[in-house]
Amino acid sequence: MDSPPARPVILKRILQLGIPIMLGSSVLSIITLVDAKLIYFRLQTSAGFTEEAANWIYGVYSSTMTLYNLPAALIVPLTTSVIPALSAYIASRNSGGILRIVNTSSRITALFALPAGIGLTVLAGPILKLLYPMQPEIADAGAPLLMVLGISSIFVCTMLLTNSFLQAFGKVNIPVYTMLVGGVVKIAANWFLVGHPDINIHGAPVGTMLCFIVIVAVNFIVIFRMLPQRMKLMNTFGKPLIASLIMGAAAWAFYGLLYRGAGILIGVERAGMVNAVAAVGAIVIGVVLYLILVLRLHIISREDLSLMPKGEKFAKILRLK
Repeated sequence: MDSPPARPVILKRILQLGIPIMLGSSVLSIITLVDAKLIYFRLQTSAGFTEEAANWIYGVYSSTMTLYNLPAALIVPLTTSVIPALSAYIASRNSGGILRIVNTSSRITALFALPAGIGLTVLAGPILKLLYPMQPEIADAGAPLLMVLGISSIFVCTMLLTNSFLQAFGKVNIPVYTMLVGGVVKIAANWFLVGHPDINIHGAPVGTMLCFIVIVAVNFIVIFRMLPQRMKLMNTFGKPLIASLIMGAAAWAFYGLLYRGAGILIGVERAGMVNAVAAVGAIVIGVVLYLILVLRLHIISREDLSLMPKGEKFAKILRLK
């Protein structure tokens, strides 16, 4: 029987894995900090805003960033559970298990990220008016920003998942490099777009979206080369995308109908209350419709949910086989 490795060997291995993961977690925070300073600078020096105006408009952008970060928070528990499960199959060289974990976790990520991102996009204005009823100017200025950030949040969630794949495969340095590349793209895009007077702050969410698209694309290229079999992207992402698009269209349409109906019953002069009723109603209808589509299209199974914390409980509630 082989003796366990010596403590210095174990410590060295922990540092080899832990330091890149720590760096990867801090790279985007550092880039975001640099990016904030850059946006202020470009708004004032090239876009022609005063310091006060630049502060206000960046404050609007920051308020939309809070919502944009919410979908990613839902994915973190999944990515945490994926790493040990995938690492076990990699260690045993179980090709079928590796592909199953990758496909299943990707599908679950799509199930949460796609409707959340599309929902933020189609209901950007109503959601901001719901959160800032006494500051309609924030909702009006922030809605176009949140529409782009909603789509960006899908790629952020996918980035978190692909980073966990790479870490499970032992490629802990690659997420650091890809996030650095994405950060450079973000800074470059913001330099040119935010500095344009006609685009100004509207260029910031575009830079964010380009950043994460690049990271996800490079991550997937590396992952595809390591997988024992080809990953079927259409089977994994196709049905969740269709269900999410139907949900988004329905939520958008029902918001308009509910707004008109609530306006008649409550009175158009009480615009905040009318929007609250319509926005909440549209969100509830969208969630219920999406859940029905997920079950009817057989997008998820009990085996899929087993990867999630308390997945068995959800499977019983949904009566999945």
